Amino acid sequence: MRTRQWATLACVALLMLGVGCRDRSSVQDKEDKLCVEMGKLDATVTKLAGLAASGGNPSQLTQIRADLDKGYKNVQEAAKKVSAFKIDRLTTAYNNVLKTIQGVNSKETLAANQPAIDHAASDFAAARLEIYDTAGCA
Repeated sequence: MRTRQWATLACVALLMLGVGCRDRSSVQDKEDKLCVEMGKLDATVTKLAGLAASGGNPSQLTQIRADLDKGYKNVQEAAKKVSAFKIDRLTTAYNNVLKTIQGVNSKETLAANQPAIDHAASDFAAARLEIYDTAGCA
């Protein structure tokens, strides 16, 4: 009878250990999703900085703004599922990026805002890297 009790306890312990491992994997999946979404948003910010540096066509800003908005919403959704990471600094940097392109509608205003866009893109990258380091993003 005692052997059966020990076997049952061992099974329960193993089951609990298995569930614990699955939970950690689930957390890692959520962290990975946040990393991926931040990377996508960073790519859009980099695209914006490249557009400014190359003296590109401001008409592309409409699509870039839409991509920024969508990317940031995806980051917010992913961050909600990973309560261990705060994205406050990333949010501030994102908002600064948006401010740099407010009112930009010509090659001249794009060129005039290029230094501010570059600075905001660098700040955004630094904020993203800070979270990458904390989350262990690859």
